[in-house]
This record gives sequence, structure tokens and C-alpha cells, in this order.
Amino acid sequence: MMKDGVENRIETAVKAALMTVELLVAAGQPLKSASAASEKLTMQAVRASLAKELGNKSGSVITHTLATTPAVEQAVPSPAPAKRRTKAKQPQTVV
Repeated sequence: MMKDGVENRIETAVKAALMTVELLVAAGQPLKSASAASEKLTMQAVRASLAKELGNKSGSVITHTLATTPAVEQAVPSPAPAKRRTKAKQPQTVV
């Protein structure tokens, strides 16, 4: 169903945007700027995907494409691991 194809694309875009925010915040970006950057990156990716997949196709081909192909998941890197604070190692003396 075309509705399912559209929902899949929306779900993929939302997940990618949230994962991007998590990654940027984990890397030390403030939440507000991470959110803005994620929005821009996600919109660029969605526009590029739609242009590639649907470009200059007719309405019937677009409808068929949305109804039959699943959304392609964006390769989003996993969030960076949390920073750990380690104690400086004490020099060991051998007796």
C-alpha cells in the first residue's frame, strides 16, 4: 500500500534525525545546535533520496514505487560511547 511506503520513509527519516542528535550530543555539541544540524542533514538526505528514487517519474510510477519498495535505511553511525574519566595510573615499584 502506498500509505505504508510513505510511513516507512517518514519513520526512517525520524529515526535517522534522532540518532544524529544523540550522536552529536554525545560528541559534546549543545542540544539546540545538534537538533538544528540534524534537521538540516536529515532534510538533505530525504530530498536526495526522493530525487534519486522518484525524480522525473510519472504519478503512477511514483505511486507504484512507494507501494512496493521499502524505505532504504540511512547508514547512521552508532552513538559514540560515553566518555569515561580514568584515574592516572600510579607508577608501580618493583621490590
